Amino acid sequence: MIAKYILLLLFFFTSFPAFSEGSGLNINFNKLDLRLEFNDNGMKDQIMGMEYIREPSGLLFDLISLIQSNRKHISNIDQEIYINADNINKSLSIYLKKQPEGFIYNKKITHLDKKELLNGICKALKISSCKTPSKDSETYFYRSNLYLSNSTTDLIEFGCFPCTNDLIYSLSKRYTSNNPNAQQPTFTKETVNRQTIYHYFNKIFP
Repeated sequence: MIAKYILLLLFFFTSFPAFSEGSGLNINFNKLDLRLEFNDNGMKDQIMGMEYIREPSGLLFDLISLIQSNRKHISNIDQEIYINADNINKSLSIYLKKQPEGFIYNKKITHLDKKELLNGICKALKISSCKTPSKDSETYFYRSNLYLSNSTTDLIEFGCFPCTNDLIYSLSKRYTSNNPNAQQPTFTKETVNRQTIYHYFNKIFP
């Protein structure tokens, strides 16, 4: 039991302070909040394969495709999923903040296995059949004419934290606000593949 609490403390002290020097992605969908962070202040990658996270054609594309393909199942999930790719200490963890709270994946790595990472995310999302989109797959999201927030929309955020990221992309056209006088955004559907997603999201540079 003591070891479990030590692991939890280590996770929170090593993961969340990385906001000042971290990069990654944050995706919201209804009550689901999925965040991945990695240290981007190292001179050299300690984990091989980190380009899968930095390139929008990698994990970002796969997650958008995964959520859009399973949106009916995922729409009722109330969970906060935190993924920490510790590029300095060579470790990868997936942590559920809400019940059933705890790590579902936590190990030392020297090479980022994208299939293993996606399988862990699918487990967190309770998706029984986790199929990685193919090289030629297409997926979609929505572009807004106004800036969005994760409290009003199904926001897609990709970049560094904290930064002024381009907050105009959403997984859906959903918009909810407690302000009745708030201006309503106009959403345009964007269909992308692994090449054209670069028109909307830039690579995260170390």
